[in-house]
Amino acid sequence: NEMRKITIAFLILALILFGCSETQITKDTRYKKKLPAGEKLPELKNVTIKKLYAWVDLMPGSEPRFNISGDLTFVNKPGINLDKLKLKYIKIYQNKNRIFFIKPTTRENVPDNSDLKILFSTIKGMILTPGFNYNKQIDVKLIFVDDGDEFEKVIENVPIEKVY
Repeated sequence: NEMRKITIAFLILALILFGCSETQITKDTRYKKKLPAGEKLPELKNVTIKKLYAWVDLMPGSEPRFNISGDLTFVNKPGINLDKLKLKYIKIYQNKNRIFFIKPTTRENVPDNSDLKILFSTIKGMILTPGFNYNKQIDVKLIFVDDGDEFEKVIENVPIEKVY
């Protein structure tokens, strides 16, 4: 009976520790298609960037981290199936060099079968990488997947805020 209580307590603790999702840097290649050099993914044109906020957390007592969050709306147009469209990755570029490759935490919402709203963010942020200058702007490439097909939306010259 005592062993059963310990086992149940261990399982509850494991669920708490490992059941929570968080933002991660990932090497997942399930949706990566080989493109010829210089060729880009098709760009999504029916997306409105309501908010896009990039910042570096420079609070004393912790390691500086890069964060990004956003609020997107996709207009439902004929021929576009928004039910399966997902934001899979965010690529951050500076001076044409890829600095971060992020699998964001997302929340999709289609309230009345019209427009698709996606909120995304990093949870803990990304440890700053060598060569990244948080005093300069970045380019953000959002990679979406719809039934295995990839699309992108590029937002250039995004300023980085500093939080102290």
